[in-house]
Amino acid sequence: AWGAATPVAEVGDVDGCRRLLDRHGCVVFRGAASPAEVARAEDLFWAWLEGAAPGLARGDPATHTTARLGALGWANTGVLAGGAVGQSDFLWHLRLCPGVRACWRTVLGLRDDEPMVCSLDGCGAWRNPHHAAHAGSAVATDGKWYHIDQNFAKTPDRIGFQGLVQLTPADEHSGSLVVVPGSHGDYRENCERGGKKARGNFTRLSARHDGLYAAARAVQVAPLGAGDVAIWDSRVVHCSAGCDASKPAELLALRGVADQPALARLVAYVACAPRADVDEATAAKRRLAVARGRGGGAFSTTLASNVHGGPPVDGYAPPPADSPRWALV
Repeated sequence: AWGAATPVAEVGDVDGCRRLLDRHGCVVFRGAASPAEVARAEDLFWAWLEGAAPGLARGDPATHTTARLGALGWANTGVLAGGAVGQSDFLWHLRLCPGVRACWRTVLGLRDDEPMVCSLDGCGAWRNPHHAAHAGSAVATDGKWYHIDQNFAKTPDRIGFQGLVQLTPADEHSGSLVVVPGSHGDYRENCERGGKKARGNFTRLSARHDGLYAAARAVQVAPLGAGDVAIWDSRVVHCSAGCDASKPAELLALRGVADQPALARLVAYVACAPRADVDEATAAKRRLAVARGRGGGAFSTTLASNVHGGPPVDGYAPPPADSPRWALV
């Protein structure tokens, strides 16, 4: 884990934040969301999940099955992108948190009166491998799936920044975001090493020399507290380290509880960009996505191709015209 060397930025310190991003490609802001905002987010997450996965109950981890969660995303990584999560009250609650927006204004160097937009992204939820309901089940998420969410052959320059809001505390045993510090400086090499074939705006580092590169440099971004925000350059190699299934006592101590919680990790993916960077075609597609309950990826801020299309989601009600959500669309 990065530990005391974690590059921590302060809200409002634009120059200091930029220096950390230039050097490491990643920064952390402490306590961006308050304990009350975190608690509200957790409640909204479960409300969304119970609605999106019929038969799942927050208080009964036995119902948190691979089939139910896999239908909403990728059970092996814990990433959830289906079920209209990108337009859920859960994600919008966190996008609108003043402290979260202040972190992004610092990263982007925007004044309070300069508008910005947010991604229509999903979340990450890891089931707890220590919970008795999952005894004998392989619910621990994968690690070492090193990747870059862009490709030099298609986008030689940085697209933007990616980010997450941490809703559960994390340490070296619970698992969390993993980055390769400074790897934005090796962007082209990482995309081309081993004769990789371009796969759209994505690069998977899975060859032998990729593994050697990542193993020598990767660090887990921890410790993280509930309410912390981590933001990284889109050219940075990253993945996540799963929960250590051999250390149940450590998770109890980290969370300060006597009984194993349902989830080992819960994060919300939130990214922002200056509104000035959004062309009209992308802006129109974003407005339509919000009206229809559709989401997008980390770059749904500025790339129309990263905004999901399709007909209106059944049962979805768009926000009213005076909703504060539209200011970030």
